[in-house]
Amino acid sequence: MYLNDEGQIKNGNWTFDNINGGICEFVFPPFGFVLNIGNQNPILELSEISTFKFFDSSNFTEVSLILNKYPTYSPIPLDFRDKETFIK
Repeated sequence: MYLNDEGQIKNGNWTFDNINGGICEFVFPPFGFVLNIGNQNPILELSEISTFKFFDSSNFTEVSLILNKYPTYSPIPLDFRDKETFIK
């Protein structure tokens, strides 16, 4: 998960590569989400939120998340180049 306030919306097309396995990126500002299969290693640019599936909502508590902020000008998943770099 990451913060996003510039670039394009992404609707979740699947892409497969040698590094991350199968990845699917959804961007609806202010957040971006990436689903991946076939890769047990974390994608370092993102904040891992998978463990929230074990969260017991009956025990209210304070949760702190550190989210990186990335633009999404490229249609390529996990390509977080800024607008100037992408246009070149």
